Amino acid sequence: MLVSNSDVCAAVVRYFETLYSEDPVVLRRVPKVTNWHPGTPDLTLKSWFSFKRAASTKAYPLMAKASCKTPAIDQALKGLHTLCGGDPFNYPSVRDDLMSDEAWQAKIVTLATDVKKHLETLEKEFKGFRPVNAEPKDPKTQAWQGGKLHVEMSEVADALKAQATLILRDVNSDLKTYTA
Repeated sequence: MLVSNSDVCAAVVRYFETLYSEDPVVLRRVPKVTNWHPGTPDLTLKSWFSFKRAASTKAYPLMAKASCKTPAIDQALKGLHTLCGGDPFNYPSVRDDLMSDEAWQAKIVTLATDVKKHLETLEKEFKGFRPVNAEPKDPKTQAWQGGKLHVEMSEVADALKAQATLILRDVNSDLKTYTA
């Protein structure tokens, strides 16, 4: 996540896009919305629940409560939490810890297969996630239109999808390496 849209940041983005041309492209930053963002969007169960709660209670406009109902995302994040020790970016260290085991290759394939299933679910679900604004309860202080796309929460979902894609590339590489 970049802090500003300055020329320096644009140059840094171009540099990394060139350096890592086969990796997912940095499309844009997710600006921190100071009045309601609980932090940086991380692909963790805690971060996801914190963002949903904040979007539906503190954001302007508020996100509709119905948009908080994301059972497939919640279950996939819970699965990754269990498999990767709380954070999917721990996947490489969890995988590496398995290498001291006698049946390490089979265990890595099992881990990678399970992690891949959850990451693919997250990619699909975040891509289709369309959070909407809640109906305003006080038209004098809440001048938004209910049912329209909640843009800020949609941007959070995009950032989380990109994180899932990054980890999925490592997982697919492991599956290719260890199932050959």
